[in-house]
Amino acid sequence: MTRAYTFAVLITFLTVAGGERLCSQPLWEVDLASTYQFRDFGPKKHPRNQLPPMWTNQQGIEFISPDVLAVYQVSEVNSLEPPKQKEDSGGSGRYVLHVSFLDVTKGHELKTVRLVTEGSGPSRVFPTHDGRYLIRTGKTIRSFSAAFEESAAARLPNSKTAGNQWSDVSVSSSGRLIYIKYNASYSSSSQSVRGTAVLDADSLDPKEDLGSADGGRENQRSFAFVAKDPSCRSALVRITAEVSVGYGCKDLRVFSNDGLLLWDIPMHEQVISVRGSGALLVASLKHYRANPLDLDFGPEPLRLKIYDIATKSEKCAIPARIKPAPGLWPSMPYALSTSGEVALIQGSTLALYKP
Repeated sequence: MTRAYTFAVLITFLTVAGGERLCSQPLWEVDLASTYQFRDFGPKKHPRNQLPPMWTNQQGIEFISPDVLAVYQVSEVNSLEPPKQKEDSGGSGRYVLHVSFLDVTKGHELKTVRLVTEGSGPSRVFPTHDGRYLIRTGKTIRSFSAAFEESAAARLPNSKTAGNQWSDVSVSSSGRLIYIKYNASYSSSSQSVRGTAVLDADSLDPKEDLGSADGGRENQRSFAFVAKDPSCRSALVRITAEVSVGYGCKDLRVFSNDGLLLWDIPMHEQVISVRGSGALLVASLKHYRANPLDLDFGPEPLRLKIYDIATKSEKCAIPARIKPAPGLWPSMPYALSTSGEVALIQGSTLALYKP
């Protein structure tokens, strides 16, 4: 019996012994590095007690539709290669966003896109509606049809004289509107400019200007979430048009969007992110180990847990197969489809589950 197999058996026993049901084996797995030329989705090494470069964290997965899964990651172009022509993203050609669109049934590649992006700005794929999607590369957003054809492009707000500025892009729950929050500060005049614009998700044409005090009608919250344990990060997010979830250390609660508590889920670890679709809720759990002598030792990933909100029951869990190392914060990108599939990346392995 190999050491790896013994470890896997031990983990399974401990999990089951703790009263936790494991999800069934994945429908399929694929090595993203050898098959589709991605690098490992784990963290890259960086100097001790320093945050890793922003571009190394620009990666993830999204269900564009129940049939199509997008895997994306920013990579640094080999310095020996000739620099690419500068594009509207603001990038110089040193960084490229690689997006592979996979068939959910088998994991086969349907389309590959590579776009120049920034090393210091966000890059991401956003599902919108009916198989359509949006790609952000630095200061540019592009809208695509379900046939992978670009239908529109727009530049995000940008000031050459601002000392500090950022643009946050989000998509409405209907997938038909895009919200762009912009904030810029000017050190010379001690002034700041902020506002929110609303665009049509297909044409990227402006719909209305909501002003600085409004984050978008669908993004407004009518209640405040107070975490049970304020010592670590907590958040309140809307996961569907009707339901919001508050989470943090030993805290996972489901609310109606007017603040009525629907379910206080027993929790003994730190919830670091959640996703929801239909009646399903997926929570990513980590065990935070505070060590004042080694501040860059990250939280240990534990598992994904899948819940059924309608029946207020836990469906199953997917244990982590990656471990942290000093100075490195491990990552487990995941996504939940409207038809109930869960996609999870550990290292360079992408697996698709049907809880």
